Amino acid sequence: MWNWGSGPDKEWKYASCKQSSLKASGGHSKNKKDTDALTFNSGSYWVHFQDRGGKKFELKKGVWTKIRDTEVASCSWSQSLKAPLCTIFFDPSPFD
Repeated sequence: MWNWGSGPDKEWKYASCKQSSLKASGGHSKNKKDTDALTFNSGSYWVHFQDRGGKKFELKKGVWTKIRDTEVASCSWSQSLKAPLCTIFFDPSPFD
């Protein structure tokens, strides 16, 4: 299940994909891998679209959030949310 619209206005869609894991320390979509989406299979996670309203919202485990070609995602543990928080922001020069 994907949040296909990749924003706070959820647009649910079923789609297949090849899943790869990123390391918990320092892993993010700017690591020269074409990362199209993210999810966590261990529990709920939070997403913050920095340049699209700045609102944080929670997604359940296994729900994918699409990352646009011009975006980078950086995820880390949020002590206040007690869950992973992924900040997604605009990158003017993807995969340079």
